[in-house]
Amino acid sequence: VELQEAALARQKQLETEKEDLQMQIGKLQATLDGKEAEVTAAKGEVDRVERDTGCRLETAERESAGARDVLDEWKRRHREAVQAHSRDLEELETARRRLADVEREAEKLREEHRELTGDVARSQAQSAEETEALKSQLQAAQQRATGLAVEMQRYQA
Repeated sequence: VELQEAALARQKQLETEKEDLQMQIGKLQATLDGKEAEVTAAKGEVDRVERDTGCRLETAERESAGARDVLDEWKRRHREAVQAHSRDLEELETARRRLADVEREAEKLREEHRELTGDVARSQAQSAEETEALKSQLQAAQQRATGLAVEMQRYQA
């Protein structure tokens, strides 16, 4: 009987422990289910953050590529402007040299014009003197011719 009572007591104790363990298992299962739900929610959040981050990264890469394109375009425009400016400076220098050459040529031509004008004036003065001298010689020759014609008539008459 004692053994039986001890066995019944032990059985009750074991059943109590079993119930306690089942309650703990239930609590642990509920906690595990809660943790699994948290893990699932965290995974969902991580997936969402990864998608958002991926989208932001793609957007940033597109914007960066766009900014590089804009920068490259401005660099190209700058190079073209510098080259055009260089060509303009070369053309300006060429025009200045041509202007200096033309001004020297014009001065030389003005000097030649002054010299030729002086030569023409001297030639005209000399021609006028020669003309006067020739007129005087002609008049003298005509007077001699008239005198000779008169003398010839006297000898013929």
